[in-house]
Amino acid sequence: MNSLFVGIRVTIGGHSYRVLEADPDRPVLLYGDRSNLSRKLSWQAVEAMLATGDIKLDPIQDILRRDDGLPPIPSLLAPDGQAELKRRLAYVRAVIAQTSEWSREAAVRPIVSAVARNIGDAKPPSNITIWRWCKRYQDNGQDAMVLTPRTANCGRRKGQVDPEVLAIFDDVADEFYLTRRRMKRIDLHAILTDRLIDATAKGKRFRIPTYQSMCKWLKARIDPYIALIRREGRSFADNHFRRRGMGPSAQFALERVEFDHTVLDILVVNPETGELLGRPTCTAAICRRTRMIFGIYVSLDPPATLGVVQCLKQGAHSKAAILAEIGHSNLTWPVEGLPRLVVVDNGPEFHGFSVKAAASAFGMDIQYCPPGSPEYKGCIERFLGSLATGLIHGLPGNTQSNPKARARYPSEKLAMLSLSEVQKLVWKWVVVEYHNRRHRELGQTPLECWEELVREMPVPSLQPGLELELATGIVFKVLVRGGKVRKKNAAYSHPRLIHIEQRWKDEVTLRINPDDMTEAYVYDPTEKILLKADCINPDVEPGLSWSDFIKRNKDRRTKWSSSVESEVLRKAKLGLILELDYLHKTAEKKATYKKTPKRNSNLKEDIAIEGLERRADESCASDMSADETLWGTGTF
Repeated sequence: MNSLFVGIRVTIGGHSYRVLEADPDRPVLLYGDRSNLSRKLSWQAVEAMLATGDIKLDPIQDILRRDDGLPPIPSLLAPDGQAELKRRLAYVRAVIAQTSEWSREAAVRPIVSAVARNIGDAKPPSNITIWRWCKRYQDNGQDAMVLTPRTANCGRRKGQVDPEVLAIFDDVADEFYLTRRRMKRIDLHAILTDRLIDATAKGKRFRIPTYQSMCKWLKARIDPYIALIRREGRSFADNHFRRRGMGPSAQFALERVEFDHTVLDILVVNPETGELLGRPTCTAAICRRTRMIFGIYVSLDPPATLGVVQCLKQGAHSKAAILAEIGHSNLTWPVEGLPRLVVVDNGPEFHGFSVKAAASAFGMDIQYCPPGSPEYKGCIERFLGSLATGLIHGLPGNTQSNPKARARYPSEKLAMLSLSEVQKLVWKWVVVEYHNRRHRELGQTPLECWEELVREMPVPSLQPGLELELATGIVFKVLVRGGKVRKKNAAYSHPRLIHIEQRWKDEVTLRINPDDMTEAYVYDPTEKILLKADCINPDVEPGLSWSDFIKRNKDRRTKWSSSVESEVLRKAKLGLILELDYLHKTAEKKATYKKTPKRNSNLKEDIAIEGLERRADESCASDMSADETLWGTGTF
């Protein structure tokens, strides 16, 4: 009996392997349980290494297996097998309990008859059968599985395929199918057929397998992990066969909050002009333990630090204003406070200074998911999918998740929702539907789970001293120049900034309220004070958000670059640059002519030089007259 079987763990040279294939007719296939290494050994080599101790069985195994080929426990048998095992156990246990003389028919037959009447068995077993069952049951330590019918092991299981045909198939599959060329199965069948025909022509007679039979051999004789390694590469195979766990868990509310972005599958329009604005970005955060939404922010900006800060700001405060805005003040959204741990991916927006500064100020830890491990924040990934299928894909103007699902749906023509309307619909869906829907993993609704856990361990509220920290969540490091600080064309001033500029040469911290950019503060590192700076941009009014300010400046640059006057101005500036360049070149030529002695020069050379100078002067005059005409038109 082989000591190795599929699934068992062994150790070779300090490396842990798992047996992927242990067919007695084929080499043993091992896969590195932790190192992603694979090895193929013959049975002779395995037996020799087991004898010398080079292969050691792991004393702690994570699988249960019987050597007789039966399932580990009776409940895993087929229904008819379970019924037969129950019948046999009824006879055996009754006979063993009432007599020790199993071979005496006078002692056994009354017991068997009584059991048959009780269970309604029309064909009770014979005396010799009862003796055989009792002996087998006692010899194996009263293991019930030894009484299992062995009819499942009857019949032909090896098949009628010639072993040489299978050997030829293995060679052909290894040479052509298990390569990066990724040959089609129909082509592989043609090559296998040709090999068998050649072998038949040499005197051996083989039956040609059908295409369906060959496909069954590929599935039964080639491990899918090895097939993916040979055909797609190890990284692809490792990612496909990676362990898909649930990720780290949490024990109480807001212990672990997961953040992520997604571009919503819907087109939004300008509420005034009806112009298409594009697809908005949704930044969402969810409590890992309760599945309650911590915050959700929708904007037209790409995934950025602003969305993370706004989502954190929304989650830490009361949602009463949001409930009043969507017309559901009678409902509840009780999530409020600061999380212990923030889980994010490795996007650049999560590595921004504002996010790290907020985490440091609020005492939150940041966990960045390892690359290629989405299970670390699987809850927020699943929620964004539920948001798309449960709400977004049912709104007018949706684009679906792919062109195939969209088909011929006219998304551009049916788009009618503005950004604010989409934001309100998302809030309504979260409050009305998601929070009050039974979660299959929790066994209750997220709202019920939150209320139950908060009663046991209340969530600490936001400290009053951190209100300003949270309100001014956009943080920059800037230099003081001319008694002002600037960022993204936004300028701020304070009388003390000129003193900071003289005494502090490094960068200072500028904090801006993302909802009202006129509310900004500059930290004075010399006196350890916070200065409330005034926004000196003439076109910035109170209440203007930071994202609207950035978008307005971007629109102005785009409009300027596309206007007709800017094109005329660009050409005029280019003409001025060329004119100045020509004047410098002309001056250099004249200076060169003056320094060059005219000794031994003939009359023709002097005439040629004078002609060049005259043409240069005429060209310069014509260019200047053209520029005067341009100036006269009022272009500049």
